[in-house]
Amino acid sequence: MELNERVIECIKLLKENEYITAKKLSQLLNTSVRTIHGIMQDEKAFNDFGIKIISKIGKGYTICITDQEKYQKIHSQYNSENRIAQIILLLIEVSDYIKTEDLADKIYVSRATVDRLLVKIKDIIKDYDLKIVARQKYGIKIEGSEMSKRLCYSHFSLSNDSSLYNQQLLAVHEILLNTFEHYSYNISDASFNNLTFHIMIALERIKHNNYIEDDLEIDTNQYVKEYCIAKDIISKLEDKFSIHFPDVEMKYIMIHLLGKQIINDENVVSNELIQDVDNIFEIIYSSMNIDFRDDMELRTMLILHMQPMMTRLKYRLKQQNPLLENIKREMSQGYEIALIAKKYIEDKMHIYVNDDEVGYMALYFSLAIERKKKSLPVKKKVLVVCTTGRGTSKILQFKLMKRYHLKEEDIKLTSLLSLNNIDESLYSCIYSTVPINVKLNIPVVVLDSALGDIDFDYQSKINSINNNHFKLNENLVFFQQDFKSKEEILSFMCDKIIKIYNLDNTFKEQVFYREEMSSTEVGNRVVLPHPFHYDGEIIISILILKKPICWKNTMVKFVFLVALPSQETTRSKEINNAISMIICDPNILNDIENNQNYEYIQKCLEDQI
Repeated sequence: MELNERVIECIKLLKENEYITAKKLSQLLNTSVRTIHGIMQDEKAFNDFGIKIISKIGKGYTICITDQEKYQKIHSQYNSENRIAQIILLLIEVSDYIKTEDLADKIYVSRATVDRLLVKIKDIIKDYDLKIVARQKYGIKIEGSEMSKRLCYSHFSLSNDSSLYNQQLLAVHEILLNTFEHYSYNISDASFNNLTFHIMIALERIKHNNYIEDDLEIDTNQYVKEYCIAKDIISKLEDKFSIHFPDVEMKYIMIHLLGKQIINDENVVSNELIQDVDNIFEIIYSSMNIDFRDDMELRTMLILHMQPMMTRLKYRLKQQNPLLENIKREMSQGYEIALIAKKYIEDKMHIYVNDDEVGYMALYFSLAIERKKKSLPVKKKVLVVCTTGRGTSKILQFKLMKRYHLKEEDIKLTSLLSLNNIDESLYSCIYSTVPINVKLNIPVVVLDSALGDIDFDYQSKINSINNNHFKLNENLVFFQQDFKSKEEILSFMCDKIIKIYNLDNTFKEQVFYREEMSSTEVGNRVVLPHPFHYDGEIIISILILKKPICWKNTMVKFVFLVALPSQETTRSKEINNAISMIICDPNILNDIENNQNYEYIQKCLEDQI
């Protein structure tokens, strides 16, 4: 076990450096040079990880990956995020105290590693109202409500290989499918799968006498349909698995139903929620001069989306948004508008709106922006299959309209579950965000992601942009910077901008405020901080780190701090498009990393404008 862990740590360090000496490795791993040489000579140990060690006199050691599949499997198994998930799941599963050395044995690491990870875990589980308590001679355990434990368990199970995926899955899947069909209950494919998983967790927890406490405030008389569905589901589960569900577990299922339903009738929502959406539109208009007040389609869609969203937020039900990074990077305007909605909800209702939910709202605002553009004549009819809900499906619909000159009525949206019931003769082709196993007689185009294949046509944008180049301020481009935290980086960059452009400290406050609202990580090792409100001239500052740091959720090497006026101009739109082109292209970023000088970055920007 100990040898494997040392091998893993060596691999991590060797991966981050072209060559590294035994002396340097020994210092970093707090061991002797002799021990390092011994580890490096164990060819079998490294071969088990799909790696060959290469040594070079005067330079030290490096690695060569010989088996990519084996390397990726081991890498996934032993990365710190996975270990954290494993420990959290184990602590929830055992219920009683467990010694740290037993935890270490179960995940094949040293006790020192477990102690180090527990520091992070204590901070992570605070978000679920959970805490770790220790008892001398007994060990540690997680304390908190059963509801909190299940929510935490579901999150880390979904991000980890779960043992729950077994023959139970098909049985629960069939029970839910039959029940929803019987009641004509609408739910997206992603929500359906998520609910299946939550019920499987409930089954496992109840089997071990872990029940939800009777503190779920939900009026069964108000939600009669959900009550009947939950009661029917529980009856079938009890028959199938020979297990008894207390009444409070019915409320647990009701909450999940209310948080995942697709509402098709605006009349079922409260007048208060309708007024909230109208208030949000007014704030958007006053702060950004973007008028959605007469957009009845956006109004209706947002209202129908927010009804189940408010249930999710109230009970802290997390609905992961697989498109979040894409949305932040490629629908930045919609996301900034959604942040206004986030602030309104948090201020009024005193509940936290997570980034995933902000991303879903951003889809609706982006849709509304797209809809303002003129659609072109009809050429053919298509069917769109999307598993992530109404918002993403509608975005796909309008992107298809834009690219292929279609009208809205010529594109039908459907779910994977409903695909068997379609009339193929009505459609010339199908666009889907997931592989389709149903045998069909019409062409199927499977997109790499819900946005990827048909999202923004960058080339056409570039062709329409004028050639008036934007010149970067050389004093705001920084290379090989050695910072340890995002706070240090933002302070450094903001202070430089404030000094050069003679701004007051409000600029810095707005940048930090925006980052606090929602992380500006956009993938590709890039973060895109910017002020929440800004009305000055266009400012771009670029910083490249010597070594990547963890920003919030991802490792970041490139920092693009971009300040664009709140009132969009043609010029600011051009700059925004150019920056998007750069940060979306890993090849451009790699070239920048390999050619770290002002002239090269300026050229990269010019090439996109």
